[in-house]
Amino acid sequence: MKFAHEALENATEKGSSRDYKTALQEYVQKKRLGSIRYNVVSETGPDHKKQFIIEVSLNETLAGEGSGNSKQEAGQHAARAALKALRGKKAK
Repeated sequence: MKFAHEALENATEKGSSRDYKTALQEYVQKKRLGSIRYNVVSETGPDHKKQFIIEVSLNETLAGEGSGNSKQEAGQHAARAALKALRGKKAK
């Protein structure tokens, strides 16, 4: 639950009251950066303890990658990485 709380808190600080995937979608739409696609890269482990790796691409270019015990968690981590990368590029 700690991650979920931190994710919502961080997303809220950045202008979204939802989550990293929503925050990324809003950022990309606001900046007119193109389209986002999530792709499951790998799914490993036994059924009761899966590990997922998901990549998020922006206009067919890798923008972030994340892992987690569910597709949702991995997607959130990937979106967070993409947001961090996009905002870092903006600051340079």
